[in-house]
Amino acid sequence: MRYKLSLLVFLLGFVSGISVAQYTAVQTSLAKDNLLKDMDIYRDSITAHHVDPFAYISRKEFNRSIEKIKKSAANYNADEMLAALMKLNADIKDEQTGLSFENPLILPLQAYWFEEGIFVLKTDDAHSNMIGGKIVSIDGTPIKEIIERIKTVVPAENEQSYKKAIPEFIISPNILHGLDIISSNEHAKLTIVTKKGDTISATLTAKTPINIKFDRLKQRTTPLKYSGGPRDYWYKYDSTEQYIYFECLRTANNKRIPYKDFEKELLDEISSKNPKKLIIDLRDNGIGNEDILKTFIEQLSKLPINEKGRIYVLVGRRTFLFALQEAFELKDLTKAIFVGEETSGGKRGFGITESFDLPNTKLKLSYTIKRYENSYTESLKPDITIGEKFSDFENGTDAVLNYVLEQK
Repeated sequence: MRYKLSLLVFLLGFVSGISVAQYTAVQTSLAKDNLLKDMDIYRDSITAHHVDPFAYISRKEFNRSIEKIKKSAANYNADEMLAALMKLNADIKDEQTGLSFENPLILPLQAYWFEEGIFVLKTDDAHSNMIGGKIVSIDGTPIKEIIERIKTVVPAENEQSYKKAIPEFIISPNILHGLDIISSNEHAKLTIVTKKGDTISATLTAKTPINIKFDRLKQRTTPLKYSGGPRDYWYKYDSTEQYIYFECLRTANNKRIPYKDFEKELLDEISSKNPKKLIIDLRDNGIGNEDILKTFIEQLSKLPINEKGRIYVLVGRRTFLFALQEAFELKDLTKAIFVGEETSGGKRGFGITESFDLPNTKLKLSYTIKRYENSYTESLKPDITIGEKFSDFENGTDAVLNYVLEQK
C-alpha cells in the first residue's frame, strides 16, 4: 500500500517546513474558547449548506448536542471538546463531511489494519525495533477498546471505512487524548508484539513531522502495483503471461500525461495485443474529481475482451468516490469479475463539497452540498473476497493479483 493519509477525515500535517511557532499557533487555536466560538458557526453551516444533514440524526438532536457540548465546556479539556464535536459530526454519517486541520503534532509511527490486526509499518529511528509489530495497547488501553472509541469520531457507513481511517487516528495525540486513551497529548506508551512473539513497550513523544526521520518496513519483494512510481495511471503488458495490468490511482486528469492520450494508447494496446486478461486495479484510488474512466469503460464494453473471465477489477477499502462510481460502471457495462475487499462508501453516495476554515480554531470544515446524479448508494462487495494479510505484505506478496493470474 502507499503511505497516504486521508485528506478528508483528518489532515495530520505531513508537510515540510512546519516550525515550532506554527505548532504553537495550531495548539493555541484549538483552545477551548476558540472551539466554543466556532460551535455555532459549525452548526449553522451544516444546517444551512449540507445537502441532507439530518438523514441519520434529527435536527433537534443535532442542536441539542451542540448545546450540551457548550454547557459542559467547563468539564472538558480542549481535546475532549474537539472529540465531542467530531463525535457529533460522525453522527451525520457522511464520509465527505468532516473537520480537519494540519496538526503538526503526531506520534512518530504509521500503522495499517490487516486481517491479523493493526501493525506498525513506520516509526522514527529511535523505535525501529517496533516496526512490523502488532499493536496491543496504547497507554494501557487495549487495542480493541481503542478501536471502539475511535469509531465514535469517524463518519463511516461501513466497517471498511473504519479500517481505512482508524490507523490514521492512532497517530493523532489530540484525538487519543480527547478520547481518554492517553493521559497527555505530548506522549504515549505503545505496546506491541514483535514478529518473534516478544511483547515490548516504548514511550513515543509527539513531534512535528519535520523533526521525524522515518524508518519503514522492508518488504522482501516489491509487488507489481508499487512499480508504477508516482504516476496517477499506468499500465504494463506482460507478454509471457499475456495480460495487461492497468492501475488507476487518481481519478483526475494529469496535465503531464493527459488522460485522453493515455486512454487511447491503452485501448489501442488492448485491441492490438488482445490479451488473455485485462486487470484493472482501483484498490488505492480514493481521490480525484472527475469520472475519467467513463469513456474507457464504454469503449471496453464493446471490445472482444469483454467476456467472462477476461476482465478483472481489483477493489478494496481505499476504493472510494469516483473510483467506486467507476467500479459500479464496470460492473454494469462489462462482464468483469471483482476481486479483493469490500469498498468504502454507503447509502450516502458522494457529491460536490465545499470547505472553509472556521475563523477561530482554523479547523477546516468540509461538507457535501450536492449529490451526484446516479451516484452509488452502497459499497461494492467483490465476487471473490481476499483480505489483506500482514504476512503477505511483509513478503511482498499480492494475494489478490496472484489469484487473478492463477485463473485459467
